[in-house]
Amino acid sequence: MERDSHYFVVGLFVIVTAIAGALFAGLFYDQPYTATNAYEVHFDTPVLGLEPGSEVRYMGIKKGEVTRVFLLPDDPAQVGVAIAVETDTPVNTATIATLQQQGLTGVPFLNLEQDGSITPAPLTVSKGADLPIISTRRTPMDAFVESLPSLEQKLSALVQAATEVLNPENRQNFAGLLANMNKISASLPALATNLEQTNSQLQELIQHVDTTVTRSGKALDADMQELQATLVSIRSTSQRLDKLLADVDRVVLTNEGKVNELLGEGGESLKQLLNESRKTAAVIRQLGDKLGQNPSQIIYQPAPQGTELPR
Repeated sequence: MERDSHYFVVGLFVIVTAIAGALFAGLFYDQPYTATNAYEVHFDTPVLGLEPGSEVRYMGIKKGEVTRVFLLPDDPAQVGVAIAVETDTPVNTATIATLQQQGLTGVPFLNLEQDGSITPAPLTVSKGADLPIISTRRTPMDAFVESLPSLEQKLSALVQAATEVLNPENRQNFAGLLANMNKISASLPALATNLEQTNSQLQELIQHVDTTVTRSGKALDADMQELQATLVSIRSTSQRLDKLLADVDRVVLTNEGKVNELLGEGGESLKQLLNESRKTAAVIRQLGDKLGQNPSQIIYQPAPQGTELPR
């Protein structure tokens, strides 16, 4: 009888403890029910560490969790991930899912974000699928990991090319080139000094030439002034000579009979003298006109004219 009373006390204690534990858990763990929507995400890359219960975040904010991870029956090379996301999460055709890892711990989670290049539209169930499927995109780290093999090949080719370039013969040639460059650089100061001296001499020569040209120009101006004065004198002499000859012609024509009687045979000589004087006056007048049109022909020889015949 005493043994039965002990069993009763122990049983009563266990029941009270269980009820107290349930009440205690209810006080500190009161999680309200949240409505969710179910979606699927298909990956063509391994989803290491992702398992049921892993977080699903939208723009870094926790909005759901992974409910199942499985292989697609039609394509075993792809992994299907079923997720439950809160109904207020804006999931549409522009939503992109990426597999990321949290900080240094490396705990994987599924992140959802919007692709600005896609026009949002309601996400519907595709033909042959049970749930709406969210598109995926590889992270920069995934792209980097995939490019490692090609990067390794490029590095190997680069190392091989560098080895071929830096062979002993090329290294010797390169050392000789550096030595020649050192010699050339040592002679550069002297070359710069010579260039400066040459530049100074050239400047002096230009100054001398400018002075000579200036002097020649002044002398040429003086010569041209004297030439103009001479041309004026020639024209004046020609005009006076023309006037004199005209007066003589008038006198001779008016007194032709008396002049012939007075001069006799010398009259013909006087007529020839008058004709020659007229020709001389004409030549002087032509010379004055030519010099007036182009005075430089006294200093510079006229350019040859005509057509050169082949020999």
